Amino acid sequence: MKILLWVLIGLGGLLLFLLVLLLLVLLLPARVRVMLRQEKFFLWVGLGPFRLRLLPWKEKKPKKQKKSEKPEEAKPQNREPPPSPPPQAERPGEAARPAPQIRKEKESTPVSGGMEKLDIPYIMDLIHLGLSAMGQFRRALRVDRFLLDCAIAMGDAAKTAMAYGAAAAGAGMFLPLLEENLRVRKKDIQVICDFEGTESKIFLEVQVSALVFQLLIIGIKVLRGFLRLRKQHDQEAVSV
Repeated sequence: MKILLWVLIGLGGLLLFLLVLLLLVLLLPARVRVMLRQEKFFLWVGLGPFRLRLLPWKEKKPKKQKKSEKPEEAKPQNREPPPSPPPQAERPGEAARPAPQIRKEKESTPVSGGMEKLDIPYIMDLIHLGLSAMGQFRRALRVDRFLLDCAIAMGDAAKTAMAYGAAAAGAGMFLPLLEENLRVRKKDIQVICDFEGTESKIFLEVQVSALVFQLLIIGIKVLRGFLRLRKQHDQEAVSV
């Protein structure tokens, strides 16, 4: 009995440990970080304290191949084919028979009919489901960091001033739109004008995150909605 009791206690402790570990994973934030520096693009993904760089790929050093000395194989001698027998002479009075024709069987190609009739209500339901999923994802998403540092330089004072005005106006319109639709934790947008430079410089860094359990709930809701629409569509198709 004591051994069985200790086994049950061990299994209960292991189950409790797995439940706590699962709860911690669900509460961890999943992150995506994007950085643009001049013409170089960087991409990281992370989960909690862990982070993995996806772009650019780390170049692996080529391994040195060992030179293996193989003995030269003897080349096979080309043998001449035996002489073909002379053609038989035709008997007098016999007409030359025509060569037998090989019949080629035509491969049966399936005849494709016209396009199936589009189910407009079903497509509209799918679009509505996608928009609803995007809205839920937008509410779960959080912008942890949005940094933009841009120096406008065109090599000409007039062109630089015009480009700076357009960039500043675009940044001024984009920032309120971003804050209205997403939760922004840290933001810093700077657009400056460089009349002495000849080339514009840009630095952009964006990091977004969402909790794992929120993404899981959204995925389950979208999957249930899609399966329900699919079942309803199949039932209507059978009834018709």
